[in-house]
Amino acid sequence: MRAMRSRTADSGRRVPRHAWQAALLVLGAASVPSRALAGAANLAPNGGIEIADADDPNRPAGWTPHVHGRVSVTWSTHGPHSGRRCLEMSADAADRWGHAYWTSAPIPVKPCIAYRVRFHYRARGHGVPCFSLSKVKSWRLFKGDTEGTWLAHEDVVVVPPDVTETRFSVNNYHRPGKTMWLDDLSIVELPLSASPLTKRLARARRGVAAVGRSCARLRLTSVQQAELRAMREALADVEAGYAKLAEGSARPADFGRIHSGLDAVENALGGYLFTVWPIGSPPRGGAVAGPTTASRNCELTLVPSPEGTFACCIGVMGLIGEGLPMRVTLAADRKARNWPARLLLAPAHRPGQWGEMNPLGTLYVPTSAPRLLRVEIVRDPQATAGTYTFHLTLTGVNRATQPGQVTIRAVVSDN
Repeated sequence: MRAMRSRTADSGRRVPRHAWQAALLVLGAASVPSRALAGAANLAPNGGIEIADADDPNRPAGWTPHVHGRVSVTWSTHGPHSGRRCLEMSADAADRWGHAYWTSAPIPVKPCIAYRVRFHYRARGHGVPCFSLSKVKSWRLFKGDTEGTWLAHEDVVVVPPDVTETRFSVNNYHRPGKTMWLDDLSIVELPLSASPLTKRLARARRGVAAVGRSCARLRLTSVQQAELRAMREALADVEAGYAKLAEGSARPADFGRIHSGLDAVENALGGYLFTVWPIGSPPRGGAVAGPTTASRNCELTLVPSPEGTFACCIGVMGLIGEGLPMRVTLAADRKARNWPARLLLAPAHRPGQWGEMNPLGTLYVPTSAPRLLRVEIVRDPQATAGTYTFHLTLTGVNRATQPGQVTIRAVVSDN
């Protein structure tokens, strides 16, 4: 096939970043074994790039070339990954703004359903190769010369609630002298049971049930009781939409309800991942009583020991029914920013066995078992009478969470 060169402006469309992409759940390639998909239909039109177009035997079926500037696109026989053909895009070494790319024919997809995307590419020259599944996800991959080696990329994506059709595109743009090749694209629908959406719903179910059990033992305010009711109602709404999805009768409004409902449940759970409570003076031995309320905030007022040390103990317990990695920071107000301070940890059933917190300020709260945080602050001998404030902040790691805040006021008197 002759290389096709541009005489007009770019006739293709660049895919913008879709707003829903920020909330997209994406799992790595290991989430569903490829062998489990054996025999599943490849939705990519002419994914092997081997079949000729019925109207133009010099062009691959299901693919449209686009050129802008001194670039070329070719249905190439130059070292394909498999078979006899692949897609090729080349940019002139003197053309800084050239853009060459291929787009597939439309691909029908189902909202909220997961798909495994796999393709092979290689490159000569430098510049980031760009691939996209329109309105779903874009990939910016290895930016160097692959030195003749084909690289494979595999990902699992979830289609946004309002998307029923997509296209795959491969772009070589603004890369003087770079050449790219694409071959063997596959897009396979995953069963609903293997979808990240199903895993997300299962985690929400477990979290709501665990928070309900944990909070049943605590005193809740009327506001907290209303929040937990709203969380359960949001989950029930998601369950109803998911049931329609499972039976194949879901409509666009149902897809939207599933997505927004799960967002609401996850955000609500973020306010009940853990509870903190003040214990006051650090215990010397014996078990410590657990919390009586669900709260992310508490305050303590401390006076110094004869040696000039302020010390207190804070309890932290998870409510979500799973272990929680957390990050803890201690910040002082401007007047006390140079006061020495340290954090120590102990399990609630062994309060006398304190250990230094690691330099990263991380701790792990096990399932339904409290941890104790001991705060020790040394008074600056030059400090004048007054109140000095410290803020202990606790944040869940890798979870949508509302942080916990402990306000510690160290009171210095004239005596």
